Amino acid sequence: MPQWLMGLSLHKKLELFAVLLLIPFCFGGLWNGNAGNVAGAIIASVFFFLSFLTPEKHRYSCYARALTAMGPGLVIWWIVSFNPTYASYWSFPFMLFLYFQLNLCRAITANLVFVGGLTLILTQYLDAPMLARFIAAHALANGFAIFFAHDRQVNEDRLKQLATTDSLTGLYNRREAMRSLQYALDIKSRYGQSSTLMIIDLDHFKKINDHNGHIKGDEVLVTFSRLMKDRVRSSDLLARLGGEEFLLLLRHTGLRQAGELAQQLIQCCREHPFDIAQAVTISIGVAECEDGESLATWLKAADDALYQAKQEGRDRLSYAPERKPARQVA
Repeated sequence: MPQWLMGLSLHKKLELFAVLLLIPFCFGGLWNGNAGNVAGAIIASVFFFLSFLTPEKHRYSCYARALTAMGPGLVIWWIVSFNPTYASYWSFPFMLFLYFQLNLCRAITANLVFVGGLTLILTQYLDAPMLARFIAAHALANGFAIFFAHDRQVNEDRLKQLATTDSLTGLYNRREAMRSLQYALDIKSRYGQSSTLMIIDLDHFKKINDHNGHIKGDEVLVTFSRLMKDRVRSSDLLARLGGEEFLLLLRHTGLRQAGELAQQLIQCCREHPFDIAQAVTISIGVAECEDGESLATWLKAADDALYQAKQEGRDRLSYAPERKPARQVA
């Protein structure tokens, strides 16, 4: 098997399979002189091939996969229209195709519609015992498919969580934080909706580890993460960048509101008992995204503000100075 095909994801392989499966549908239409079938197969093939070329994380990818799943269904409807006895042979692979291509709820709904419509057609060709066996076989097969599809979806969700969250605190990790920051910049450039970034650092965290041990240090990180989660909105993004450094993205928020929240976080951390001898304080650098700003300059502005807060004595916040976007040479 070619290396490029082995490197494709399961969804992309199934989309390519849907394109190839429409080829006999097209030739069958030509053989029978049905121009409508030929035109429909060509249009569907082009659409499914475009969905195959579409990046998997595209915003319309779920709709593309849903429509792609109709490709094998069209071929099966066409086969059944010629010989209804083939329904049992072709409908089961299509059922499995749906469970691999769509999420669990959509696959169940699509199978109910497909099997229901197929049953209505088969009532004209099959006797009652054969129809009952067909329905019973599909009900049993769907039960097994739902069980395995649910297990697959749980594993996919677990892997996605491991890929986007920090194992110690349960917050988002650096990779997910960078993705969200870039998305916030895109929103700013398109719609003018501003967001504010905070970089938060626990003061003298090395001393906490040295005096209390790394286990207690981890407990401080977990407790501090919970304190922050309780005080931010569900629409905001809270991430651990690494070590004792955290990132907070306040969507659709200006400097004034961000500064008020930063002061609350500083006071809350200062007053909270962390079950260690010394007090735990934080320093915060705050930077609002500006027009034409890149991810690197936004991060650097917040990081420079954090450095300034540390230079001024820690346990405080500092705002990044206003930046001017670089002029573009015509």
